[in-house]
Amino acid sequence: MNKVIDEILKQYPFIMDEVRELQVRLNEYIALQAETRDTLRAIPVDKQPGGTDPSDQTYEAVEKLIDTCQAEIDACVAKINELLDLKKWLDKAFASLTEDERRIVYLRYNERWQTWKIMHRMGILDRRTFYKILDSAKDKISKIMFT
Repeated sequence: MNKVIDEILKQYPFIMDEVRELQVRLNEYIALQAETRDTLRAIPVDKQPGGTDPSDQTYEAVEKLIDTCQAEIDACVAKINELLDLKKWLDKAFASLTEDERRIVYLRYNERWQTWKIMHRMGILDRRTFYKILDSAKDKISKIMFT
């Protein structure tokens, strides 16, 4: 369970960056879909029977592109929602931590400081004390995240 929490905590500082990237991608797909729909509206309807007529092939290709864009839009929206939910739960979990726990988690996962540097900064002399505080923080986070 601690490995899962470690991975989630490593991801936390980058959640909003990933959300912004997905929003840019989402906007690109929405724009492409709108542009494609405009192209579809521009295809003349000539009331001739279908078959191998080029306009039928164009129409099908445009419809396929619109469907592909919609699938990508749905995937981006789902991923954004998942990331925002994760951030909400982590924010709630961080609020339950003590000041020392929060500082250790922040320095370790956001700032990527080494253990000895955090211990020195916080005045912790014993590694066991450091890991006891860190494990306590991880336990609190996992209780909120997985219960």
